[in-house]
Amino acid sequence: MNSNRGNRFGRFPGGQTNQNNRVTFQFDGQAVEAYAGESIAAALIAAGDYATRLTAKRMPRGYFCGMGVCWECIVRINGISTERACRQTVEDGMIVETVKAVKKE
Repeated sequence: MNSNRGNRFGRFPGGQTNQNNRVTFQFDGQAVEAYAGESIAAALIAAGDYATRLTAKRMPRGYFCGMGVCWECIVRINGISTERACRQTVEDGMIVETVKAVKKE
């Protein structure tokens, strides 16, 4: 995993992305390194992970609008809540998981 490639984005207005302060979180059981202050979406994209949820037909979805309107980038955080990855700041030690839709029968 190389979380340092390319341009990074996802800093919130008025917020700071501190490149000297790195944090580590888990995404689907894999360690992801991020800069303190950046969004989960930015960290995942920098790590090469683009899909954050699966539809009922198992189609991958992920970052789309980048401003929290579309809800395409939802993730499960620490096993409890579903949040938009573009709107949630990474925290050291957090556990982030892909959201899998339930098939309608």
